[in-house]
Amino acid sequence: MLDAYYLMLERRFRKSYNNFVGKLHIGPVTTSHLYTVVPDGSIARVMLWAMFRSFSVLPFYAAVVVTVLLAWRLIL
Repeated sequence: MLDAYYLMLERRFRKSYNNFVGKLHIGPVTTSHLYTVVPDGSIARVMLWAMFRSFSVLPFYAAVVVTVLLAWRLIL
């Protein structure tokens, strides 16, 4: 969950950064735009997306789930 949380934060920050760069290309930017970081998207939606669609997170947790299920099956 922590890995997915940090991936979610990174994706939201990158989207906010890209929006700011888009504002730079469109027209003048005021000083209030320089220090405003407003993450886009719902936290739950972006975090679920980071958990299930990330190449680095999904295989790790899938392996953990499979290992736990196999151990549970062997114990019973």
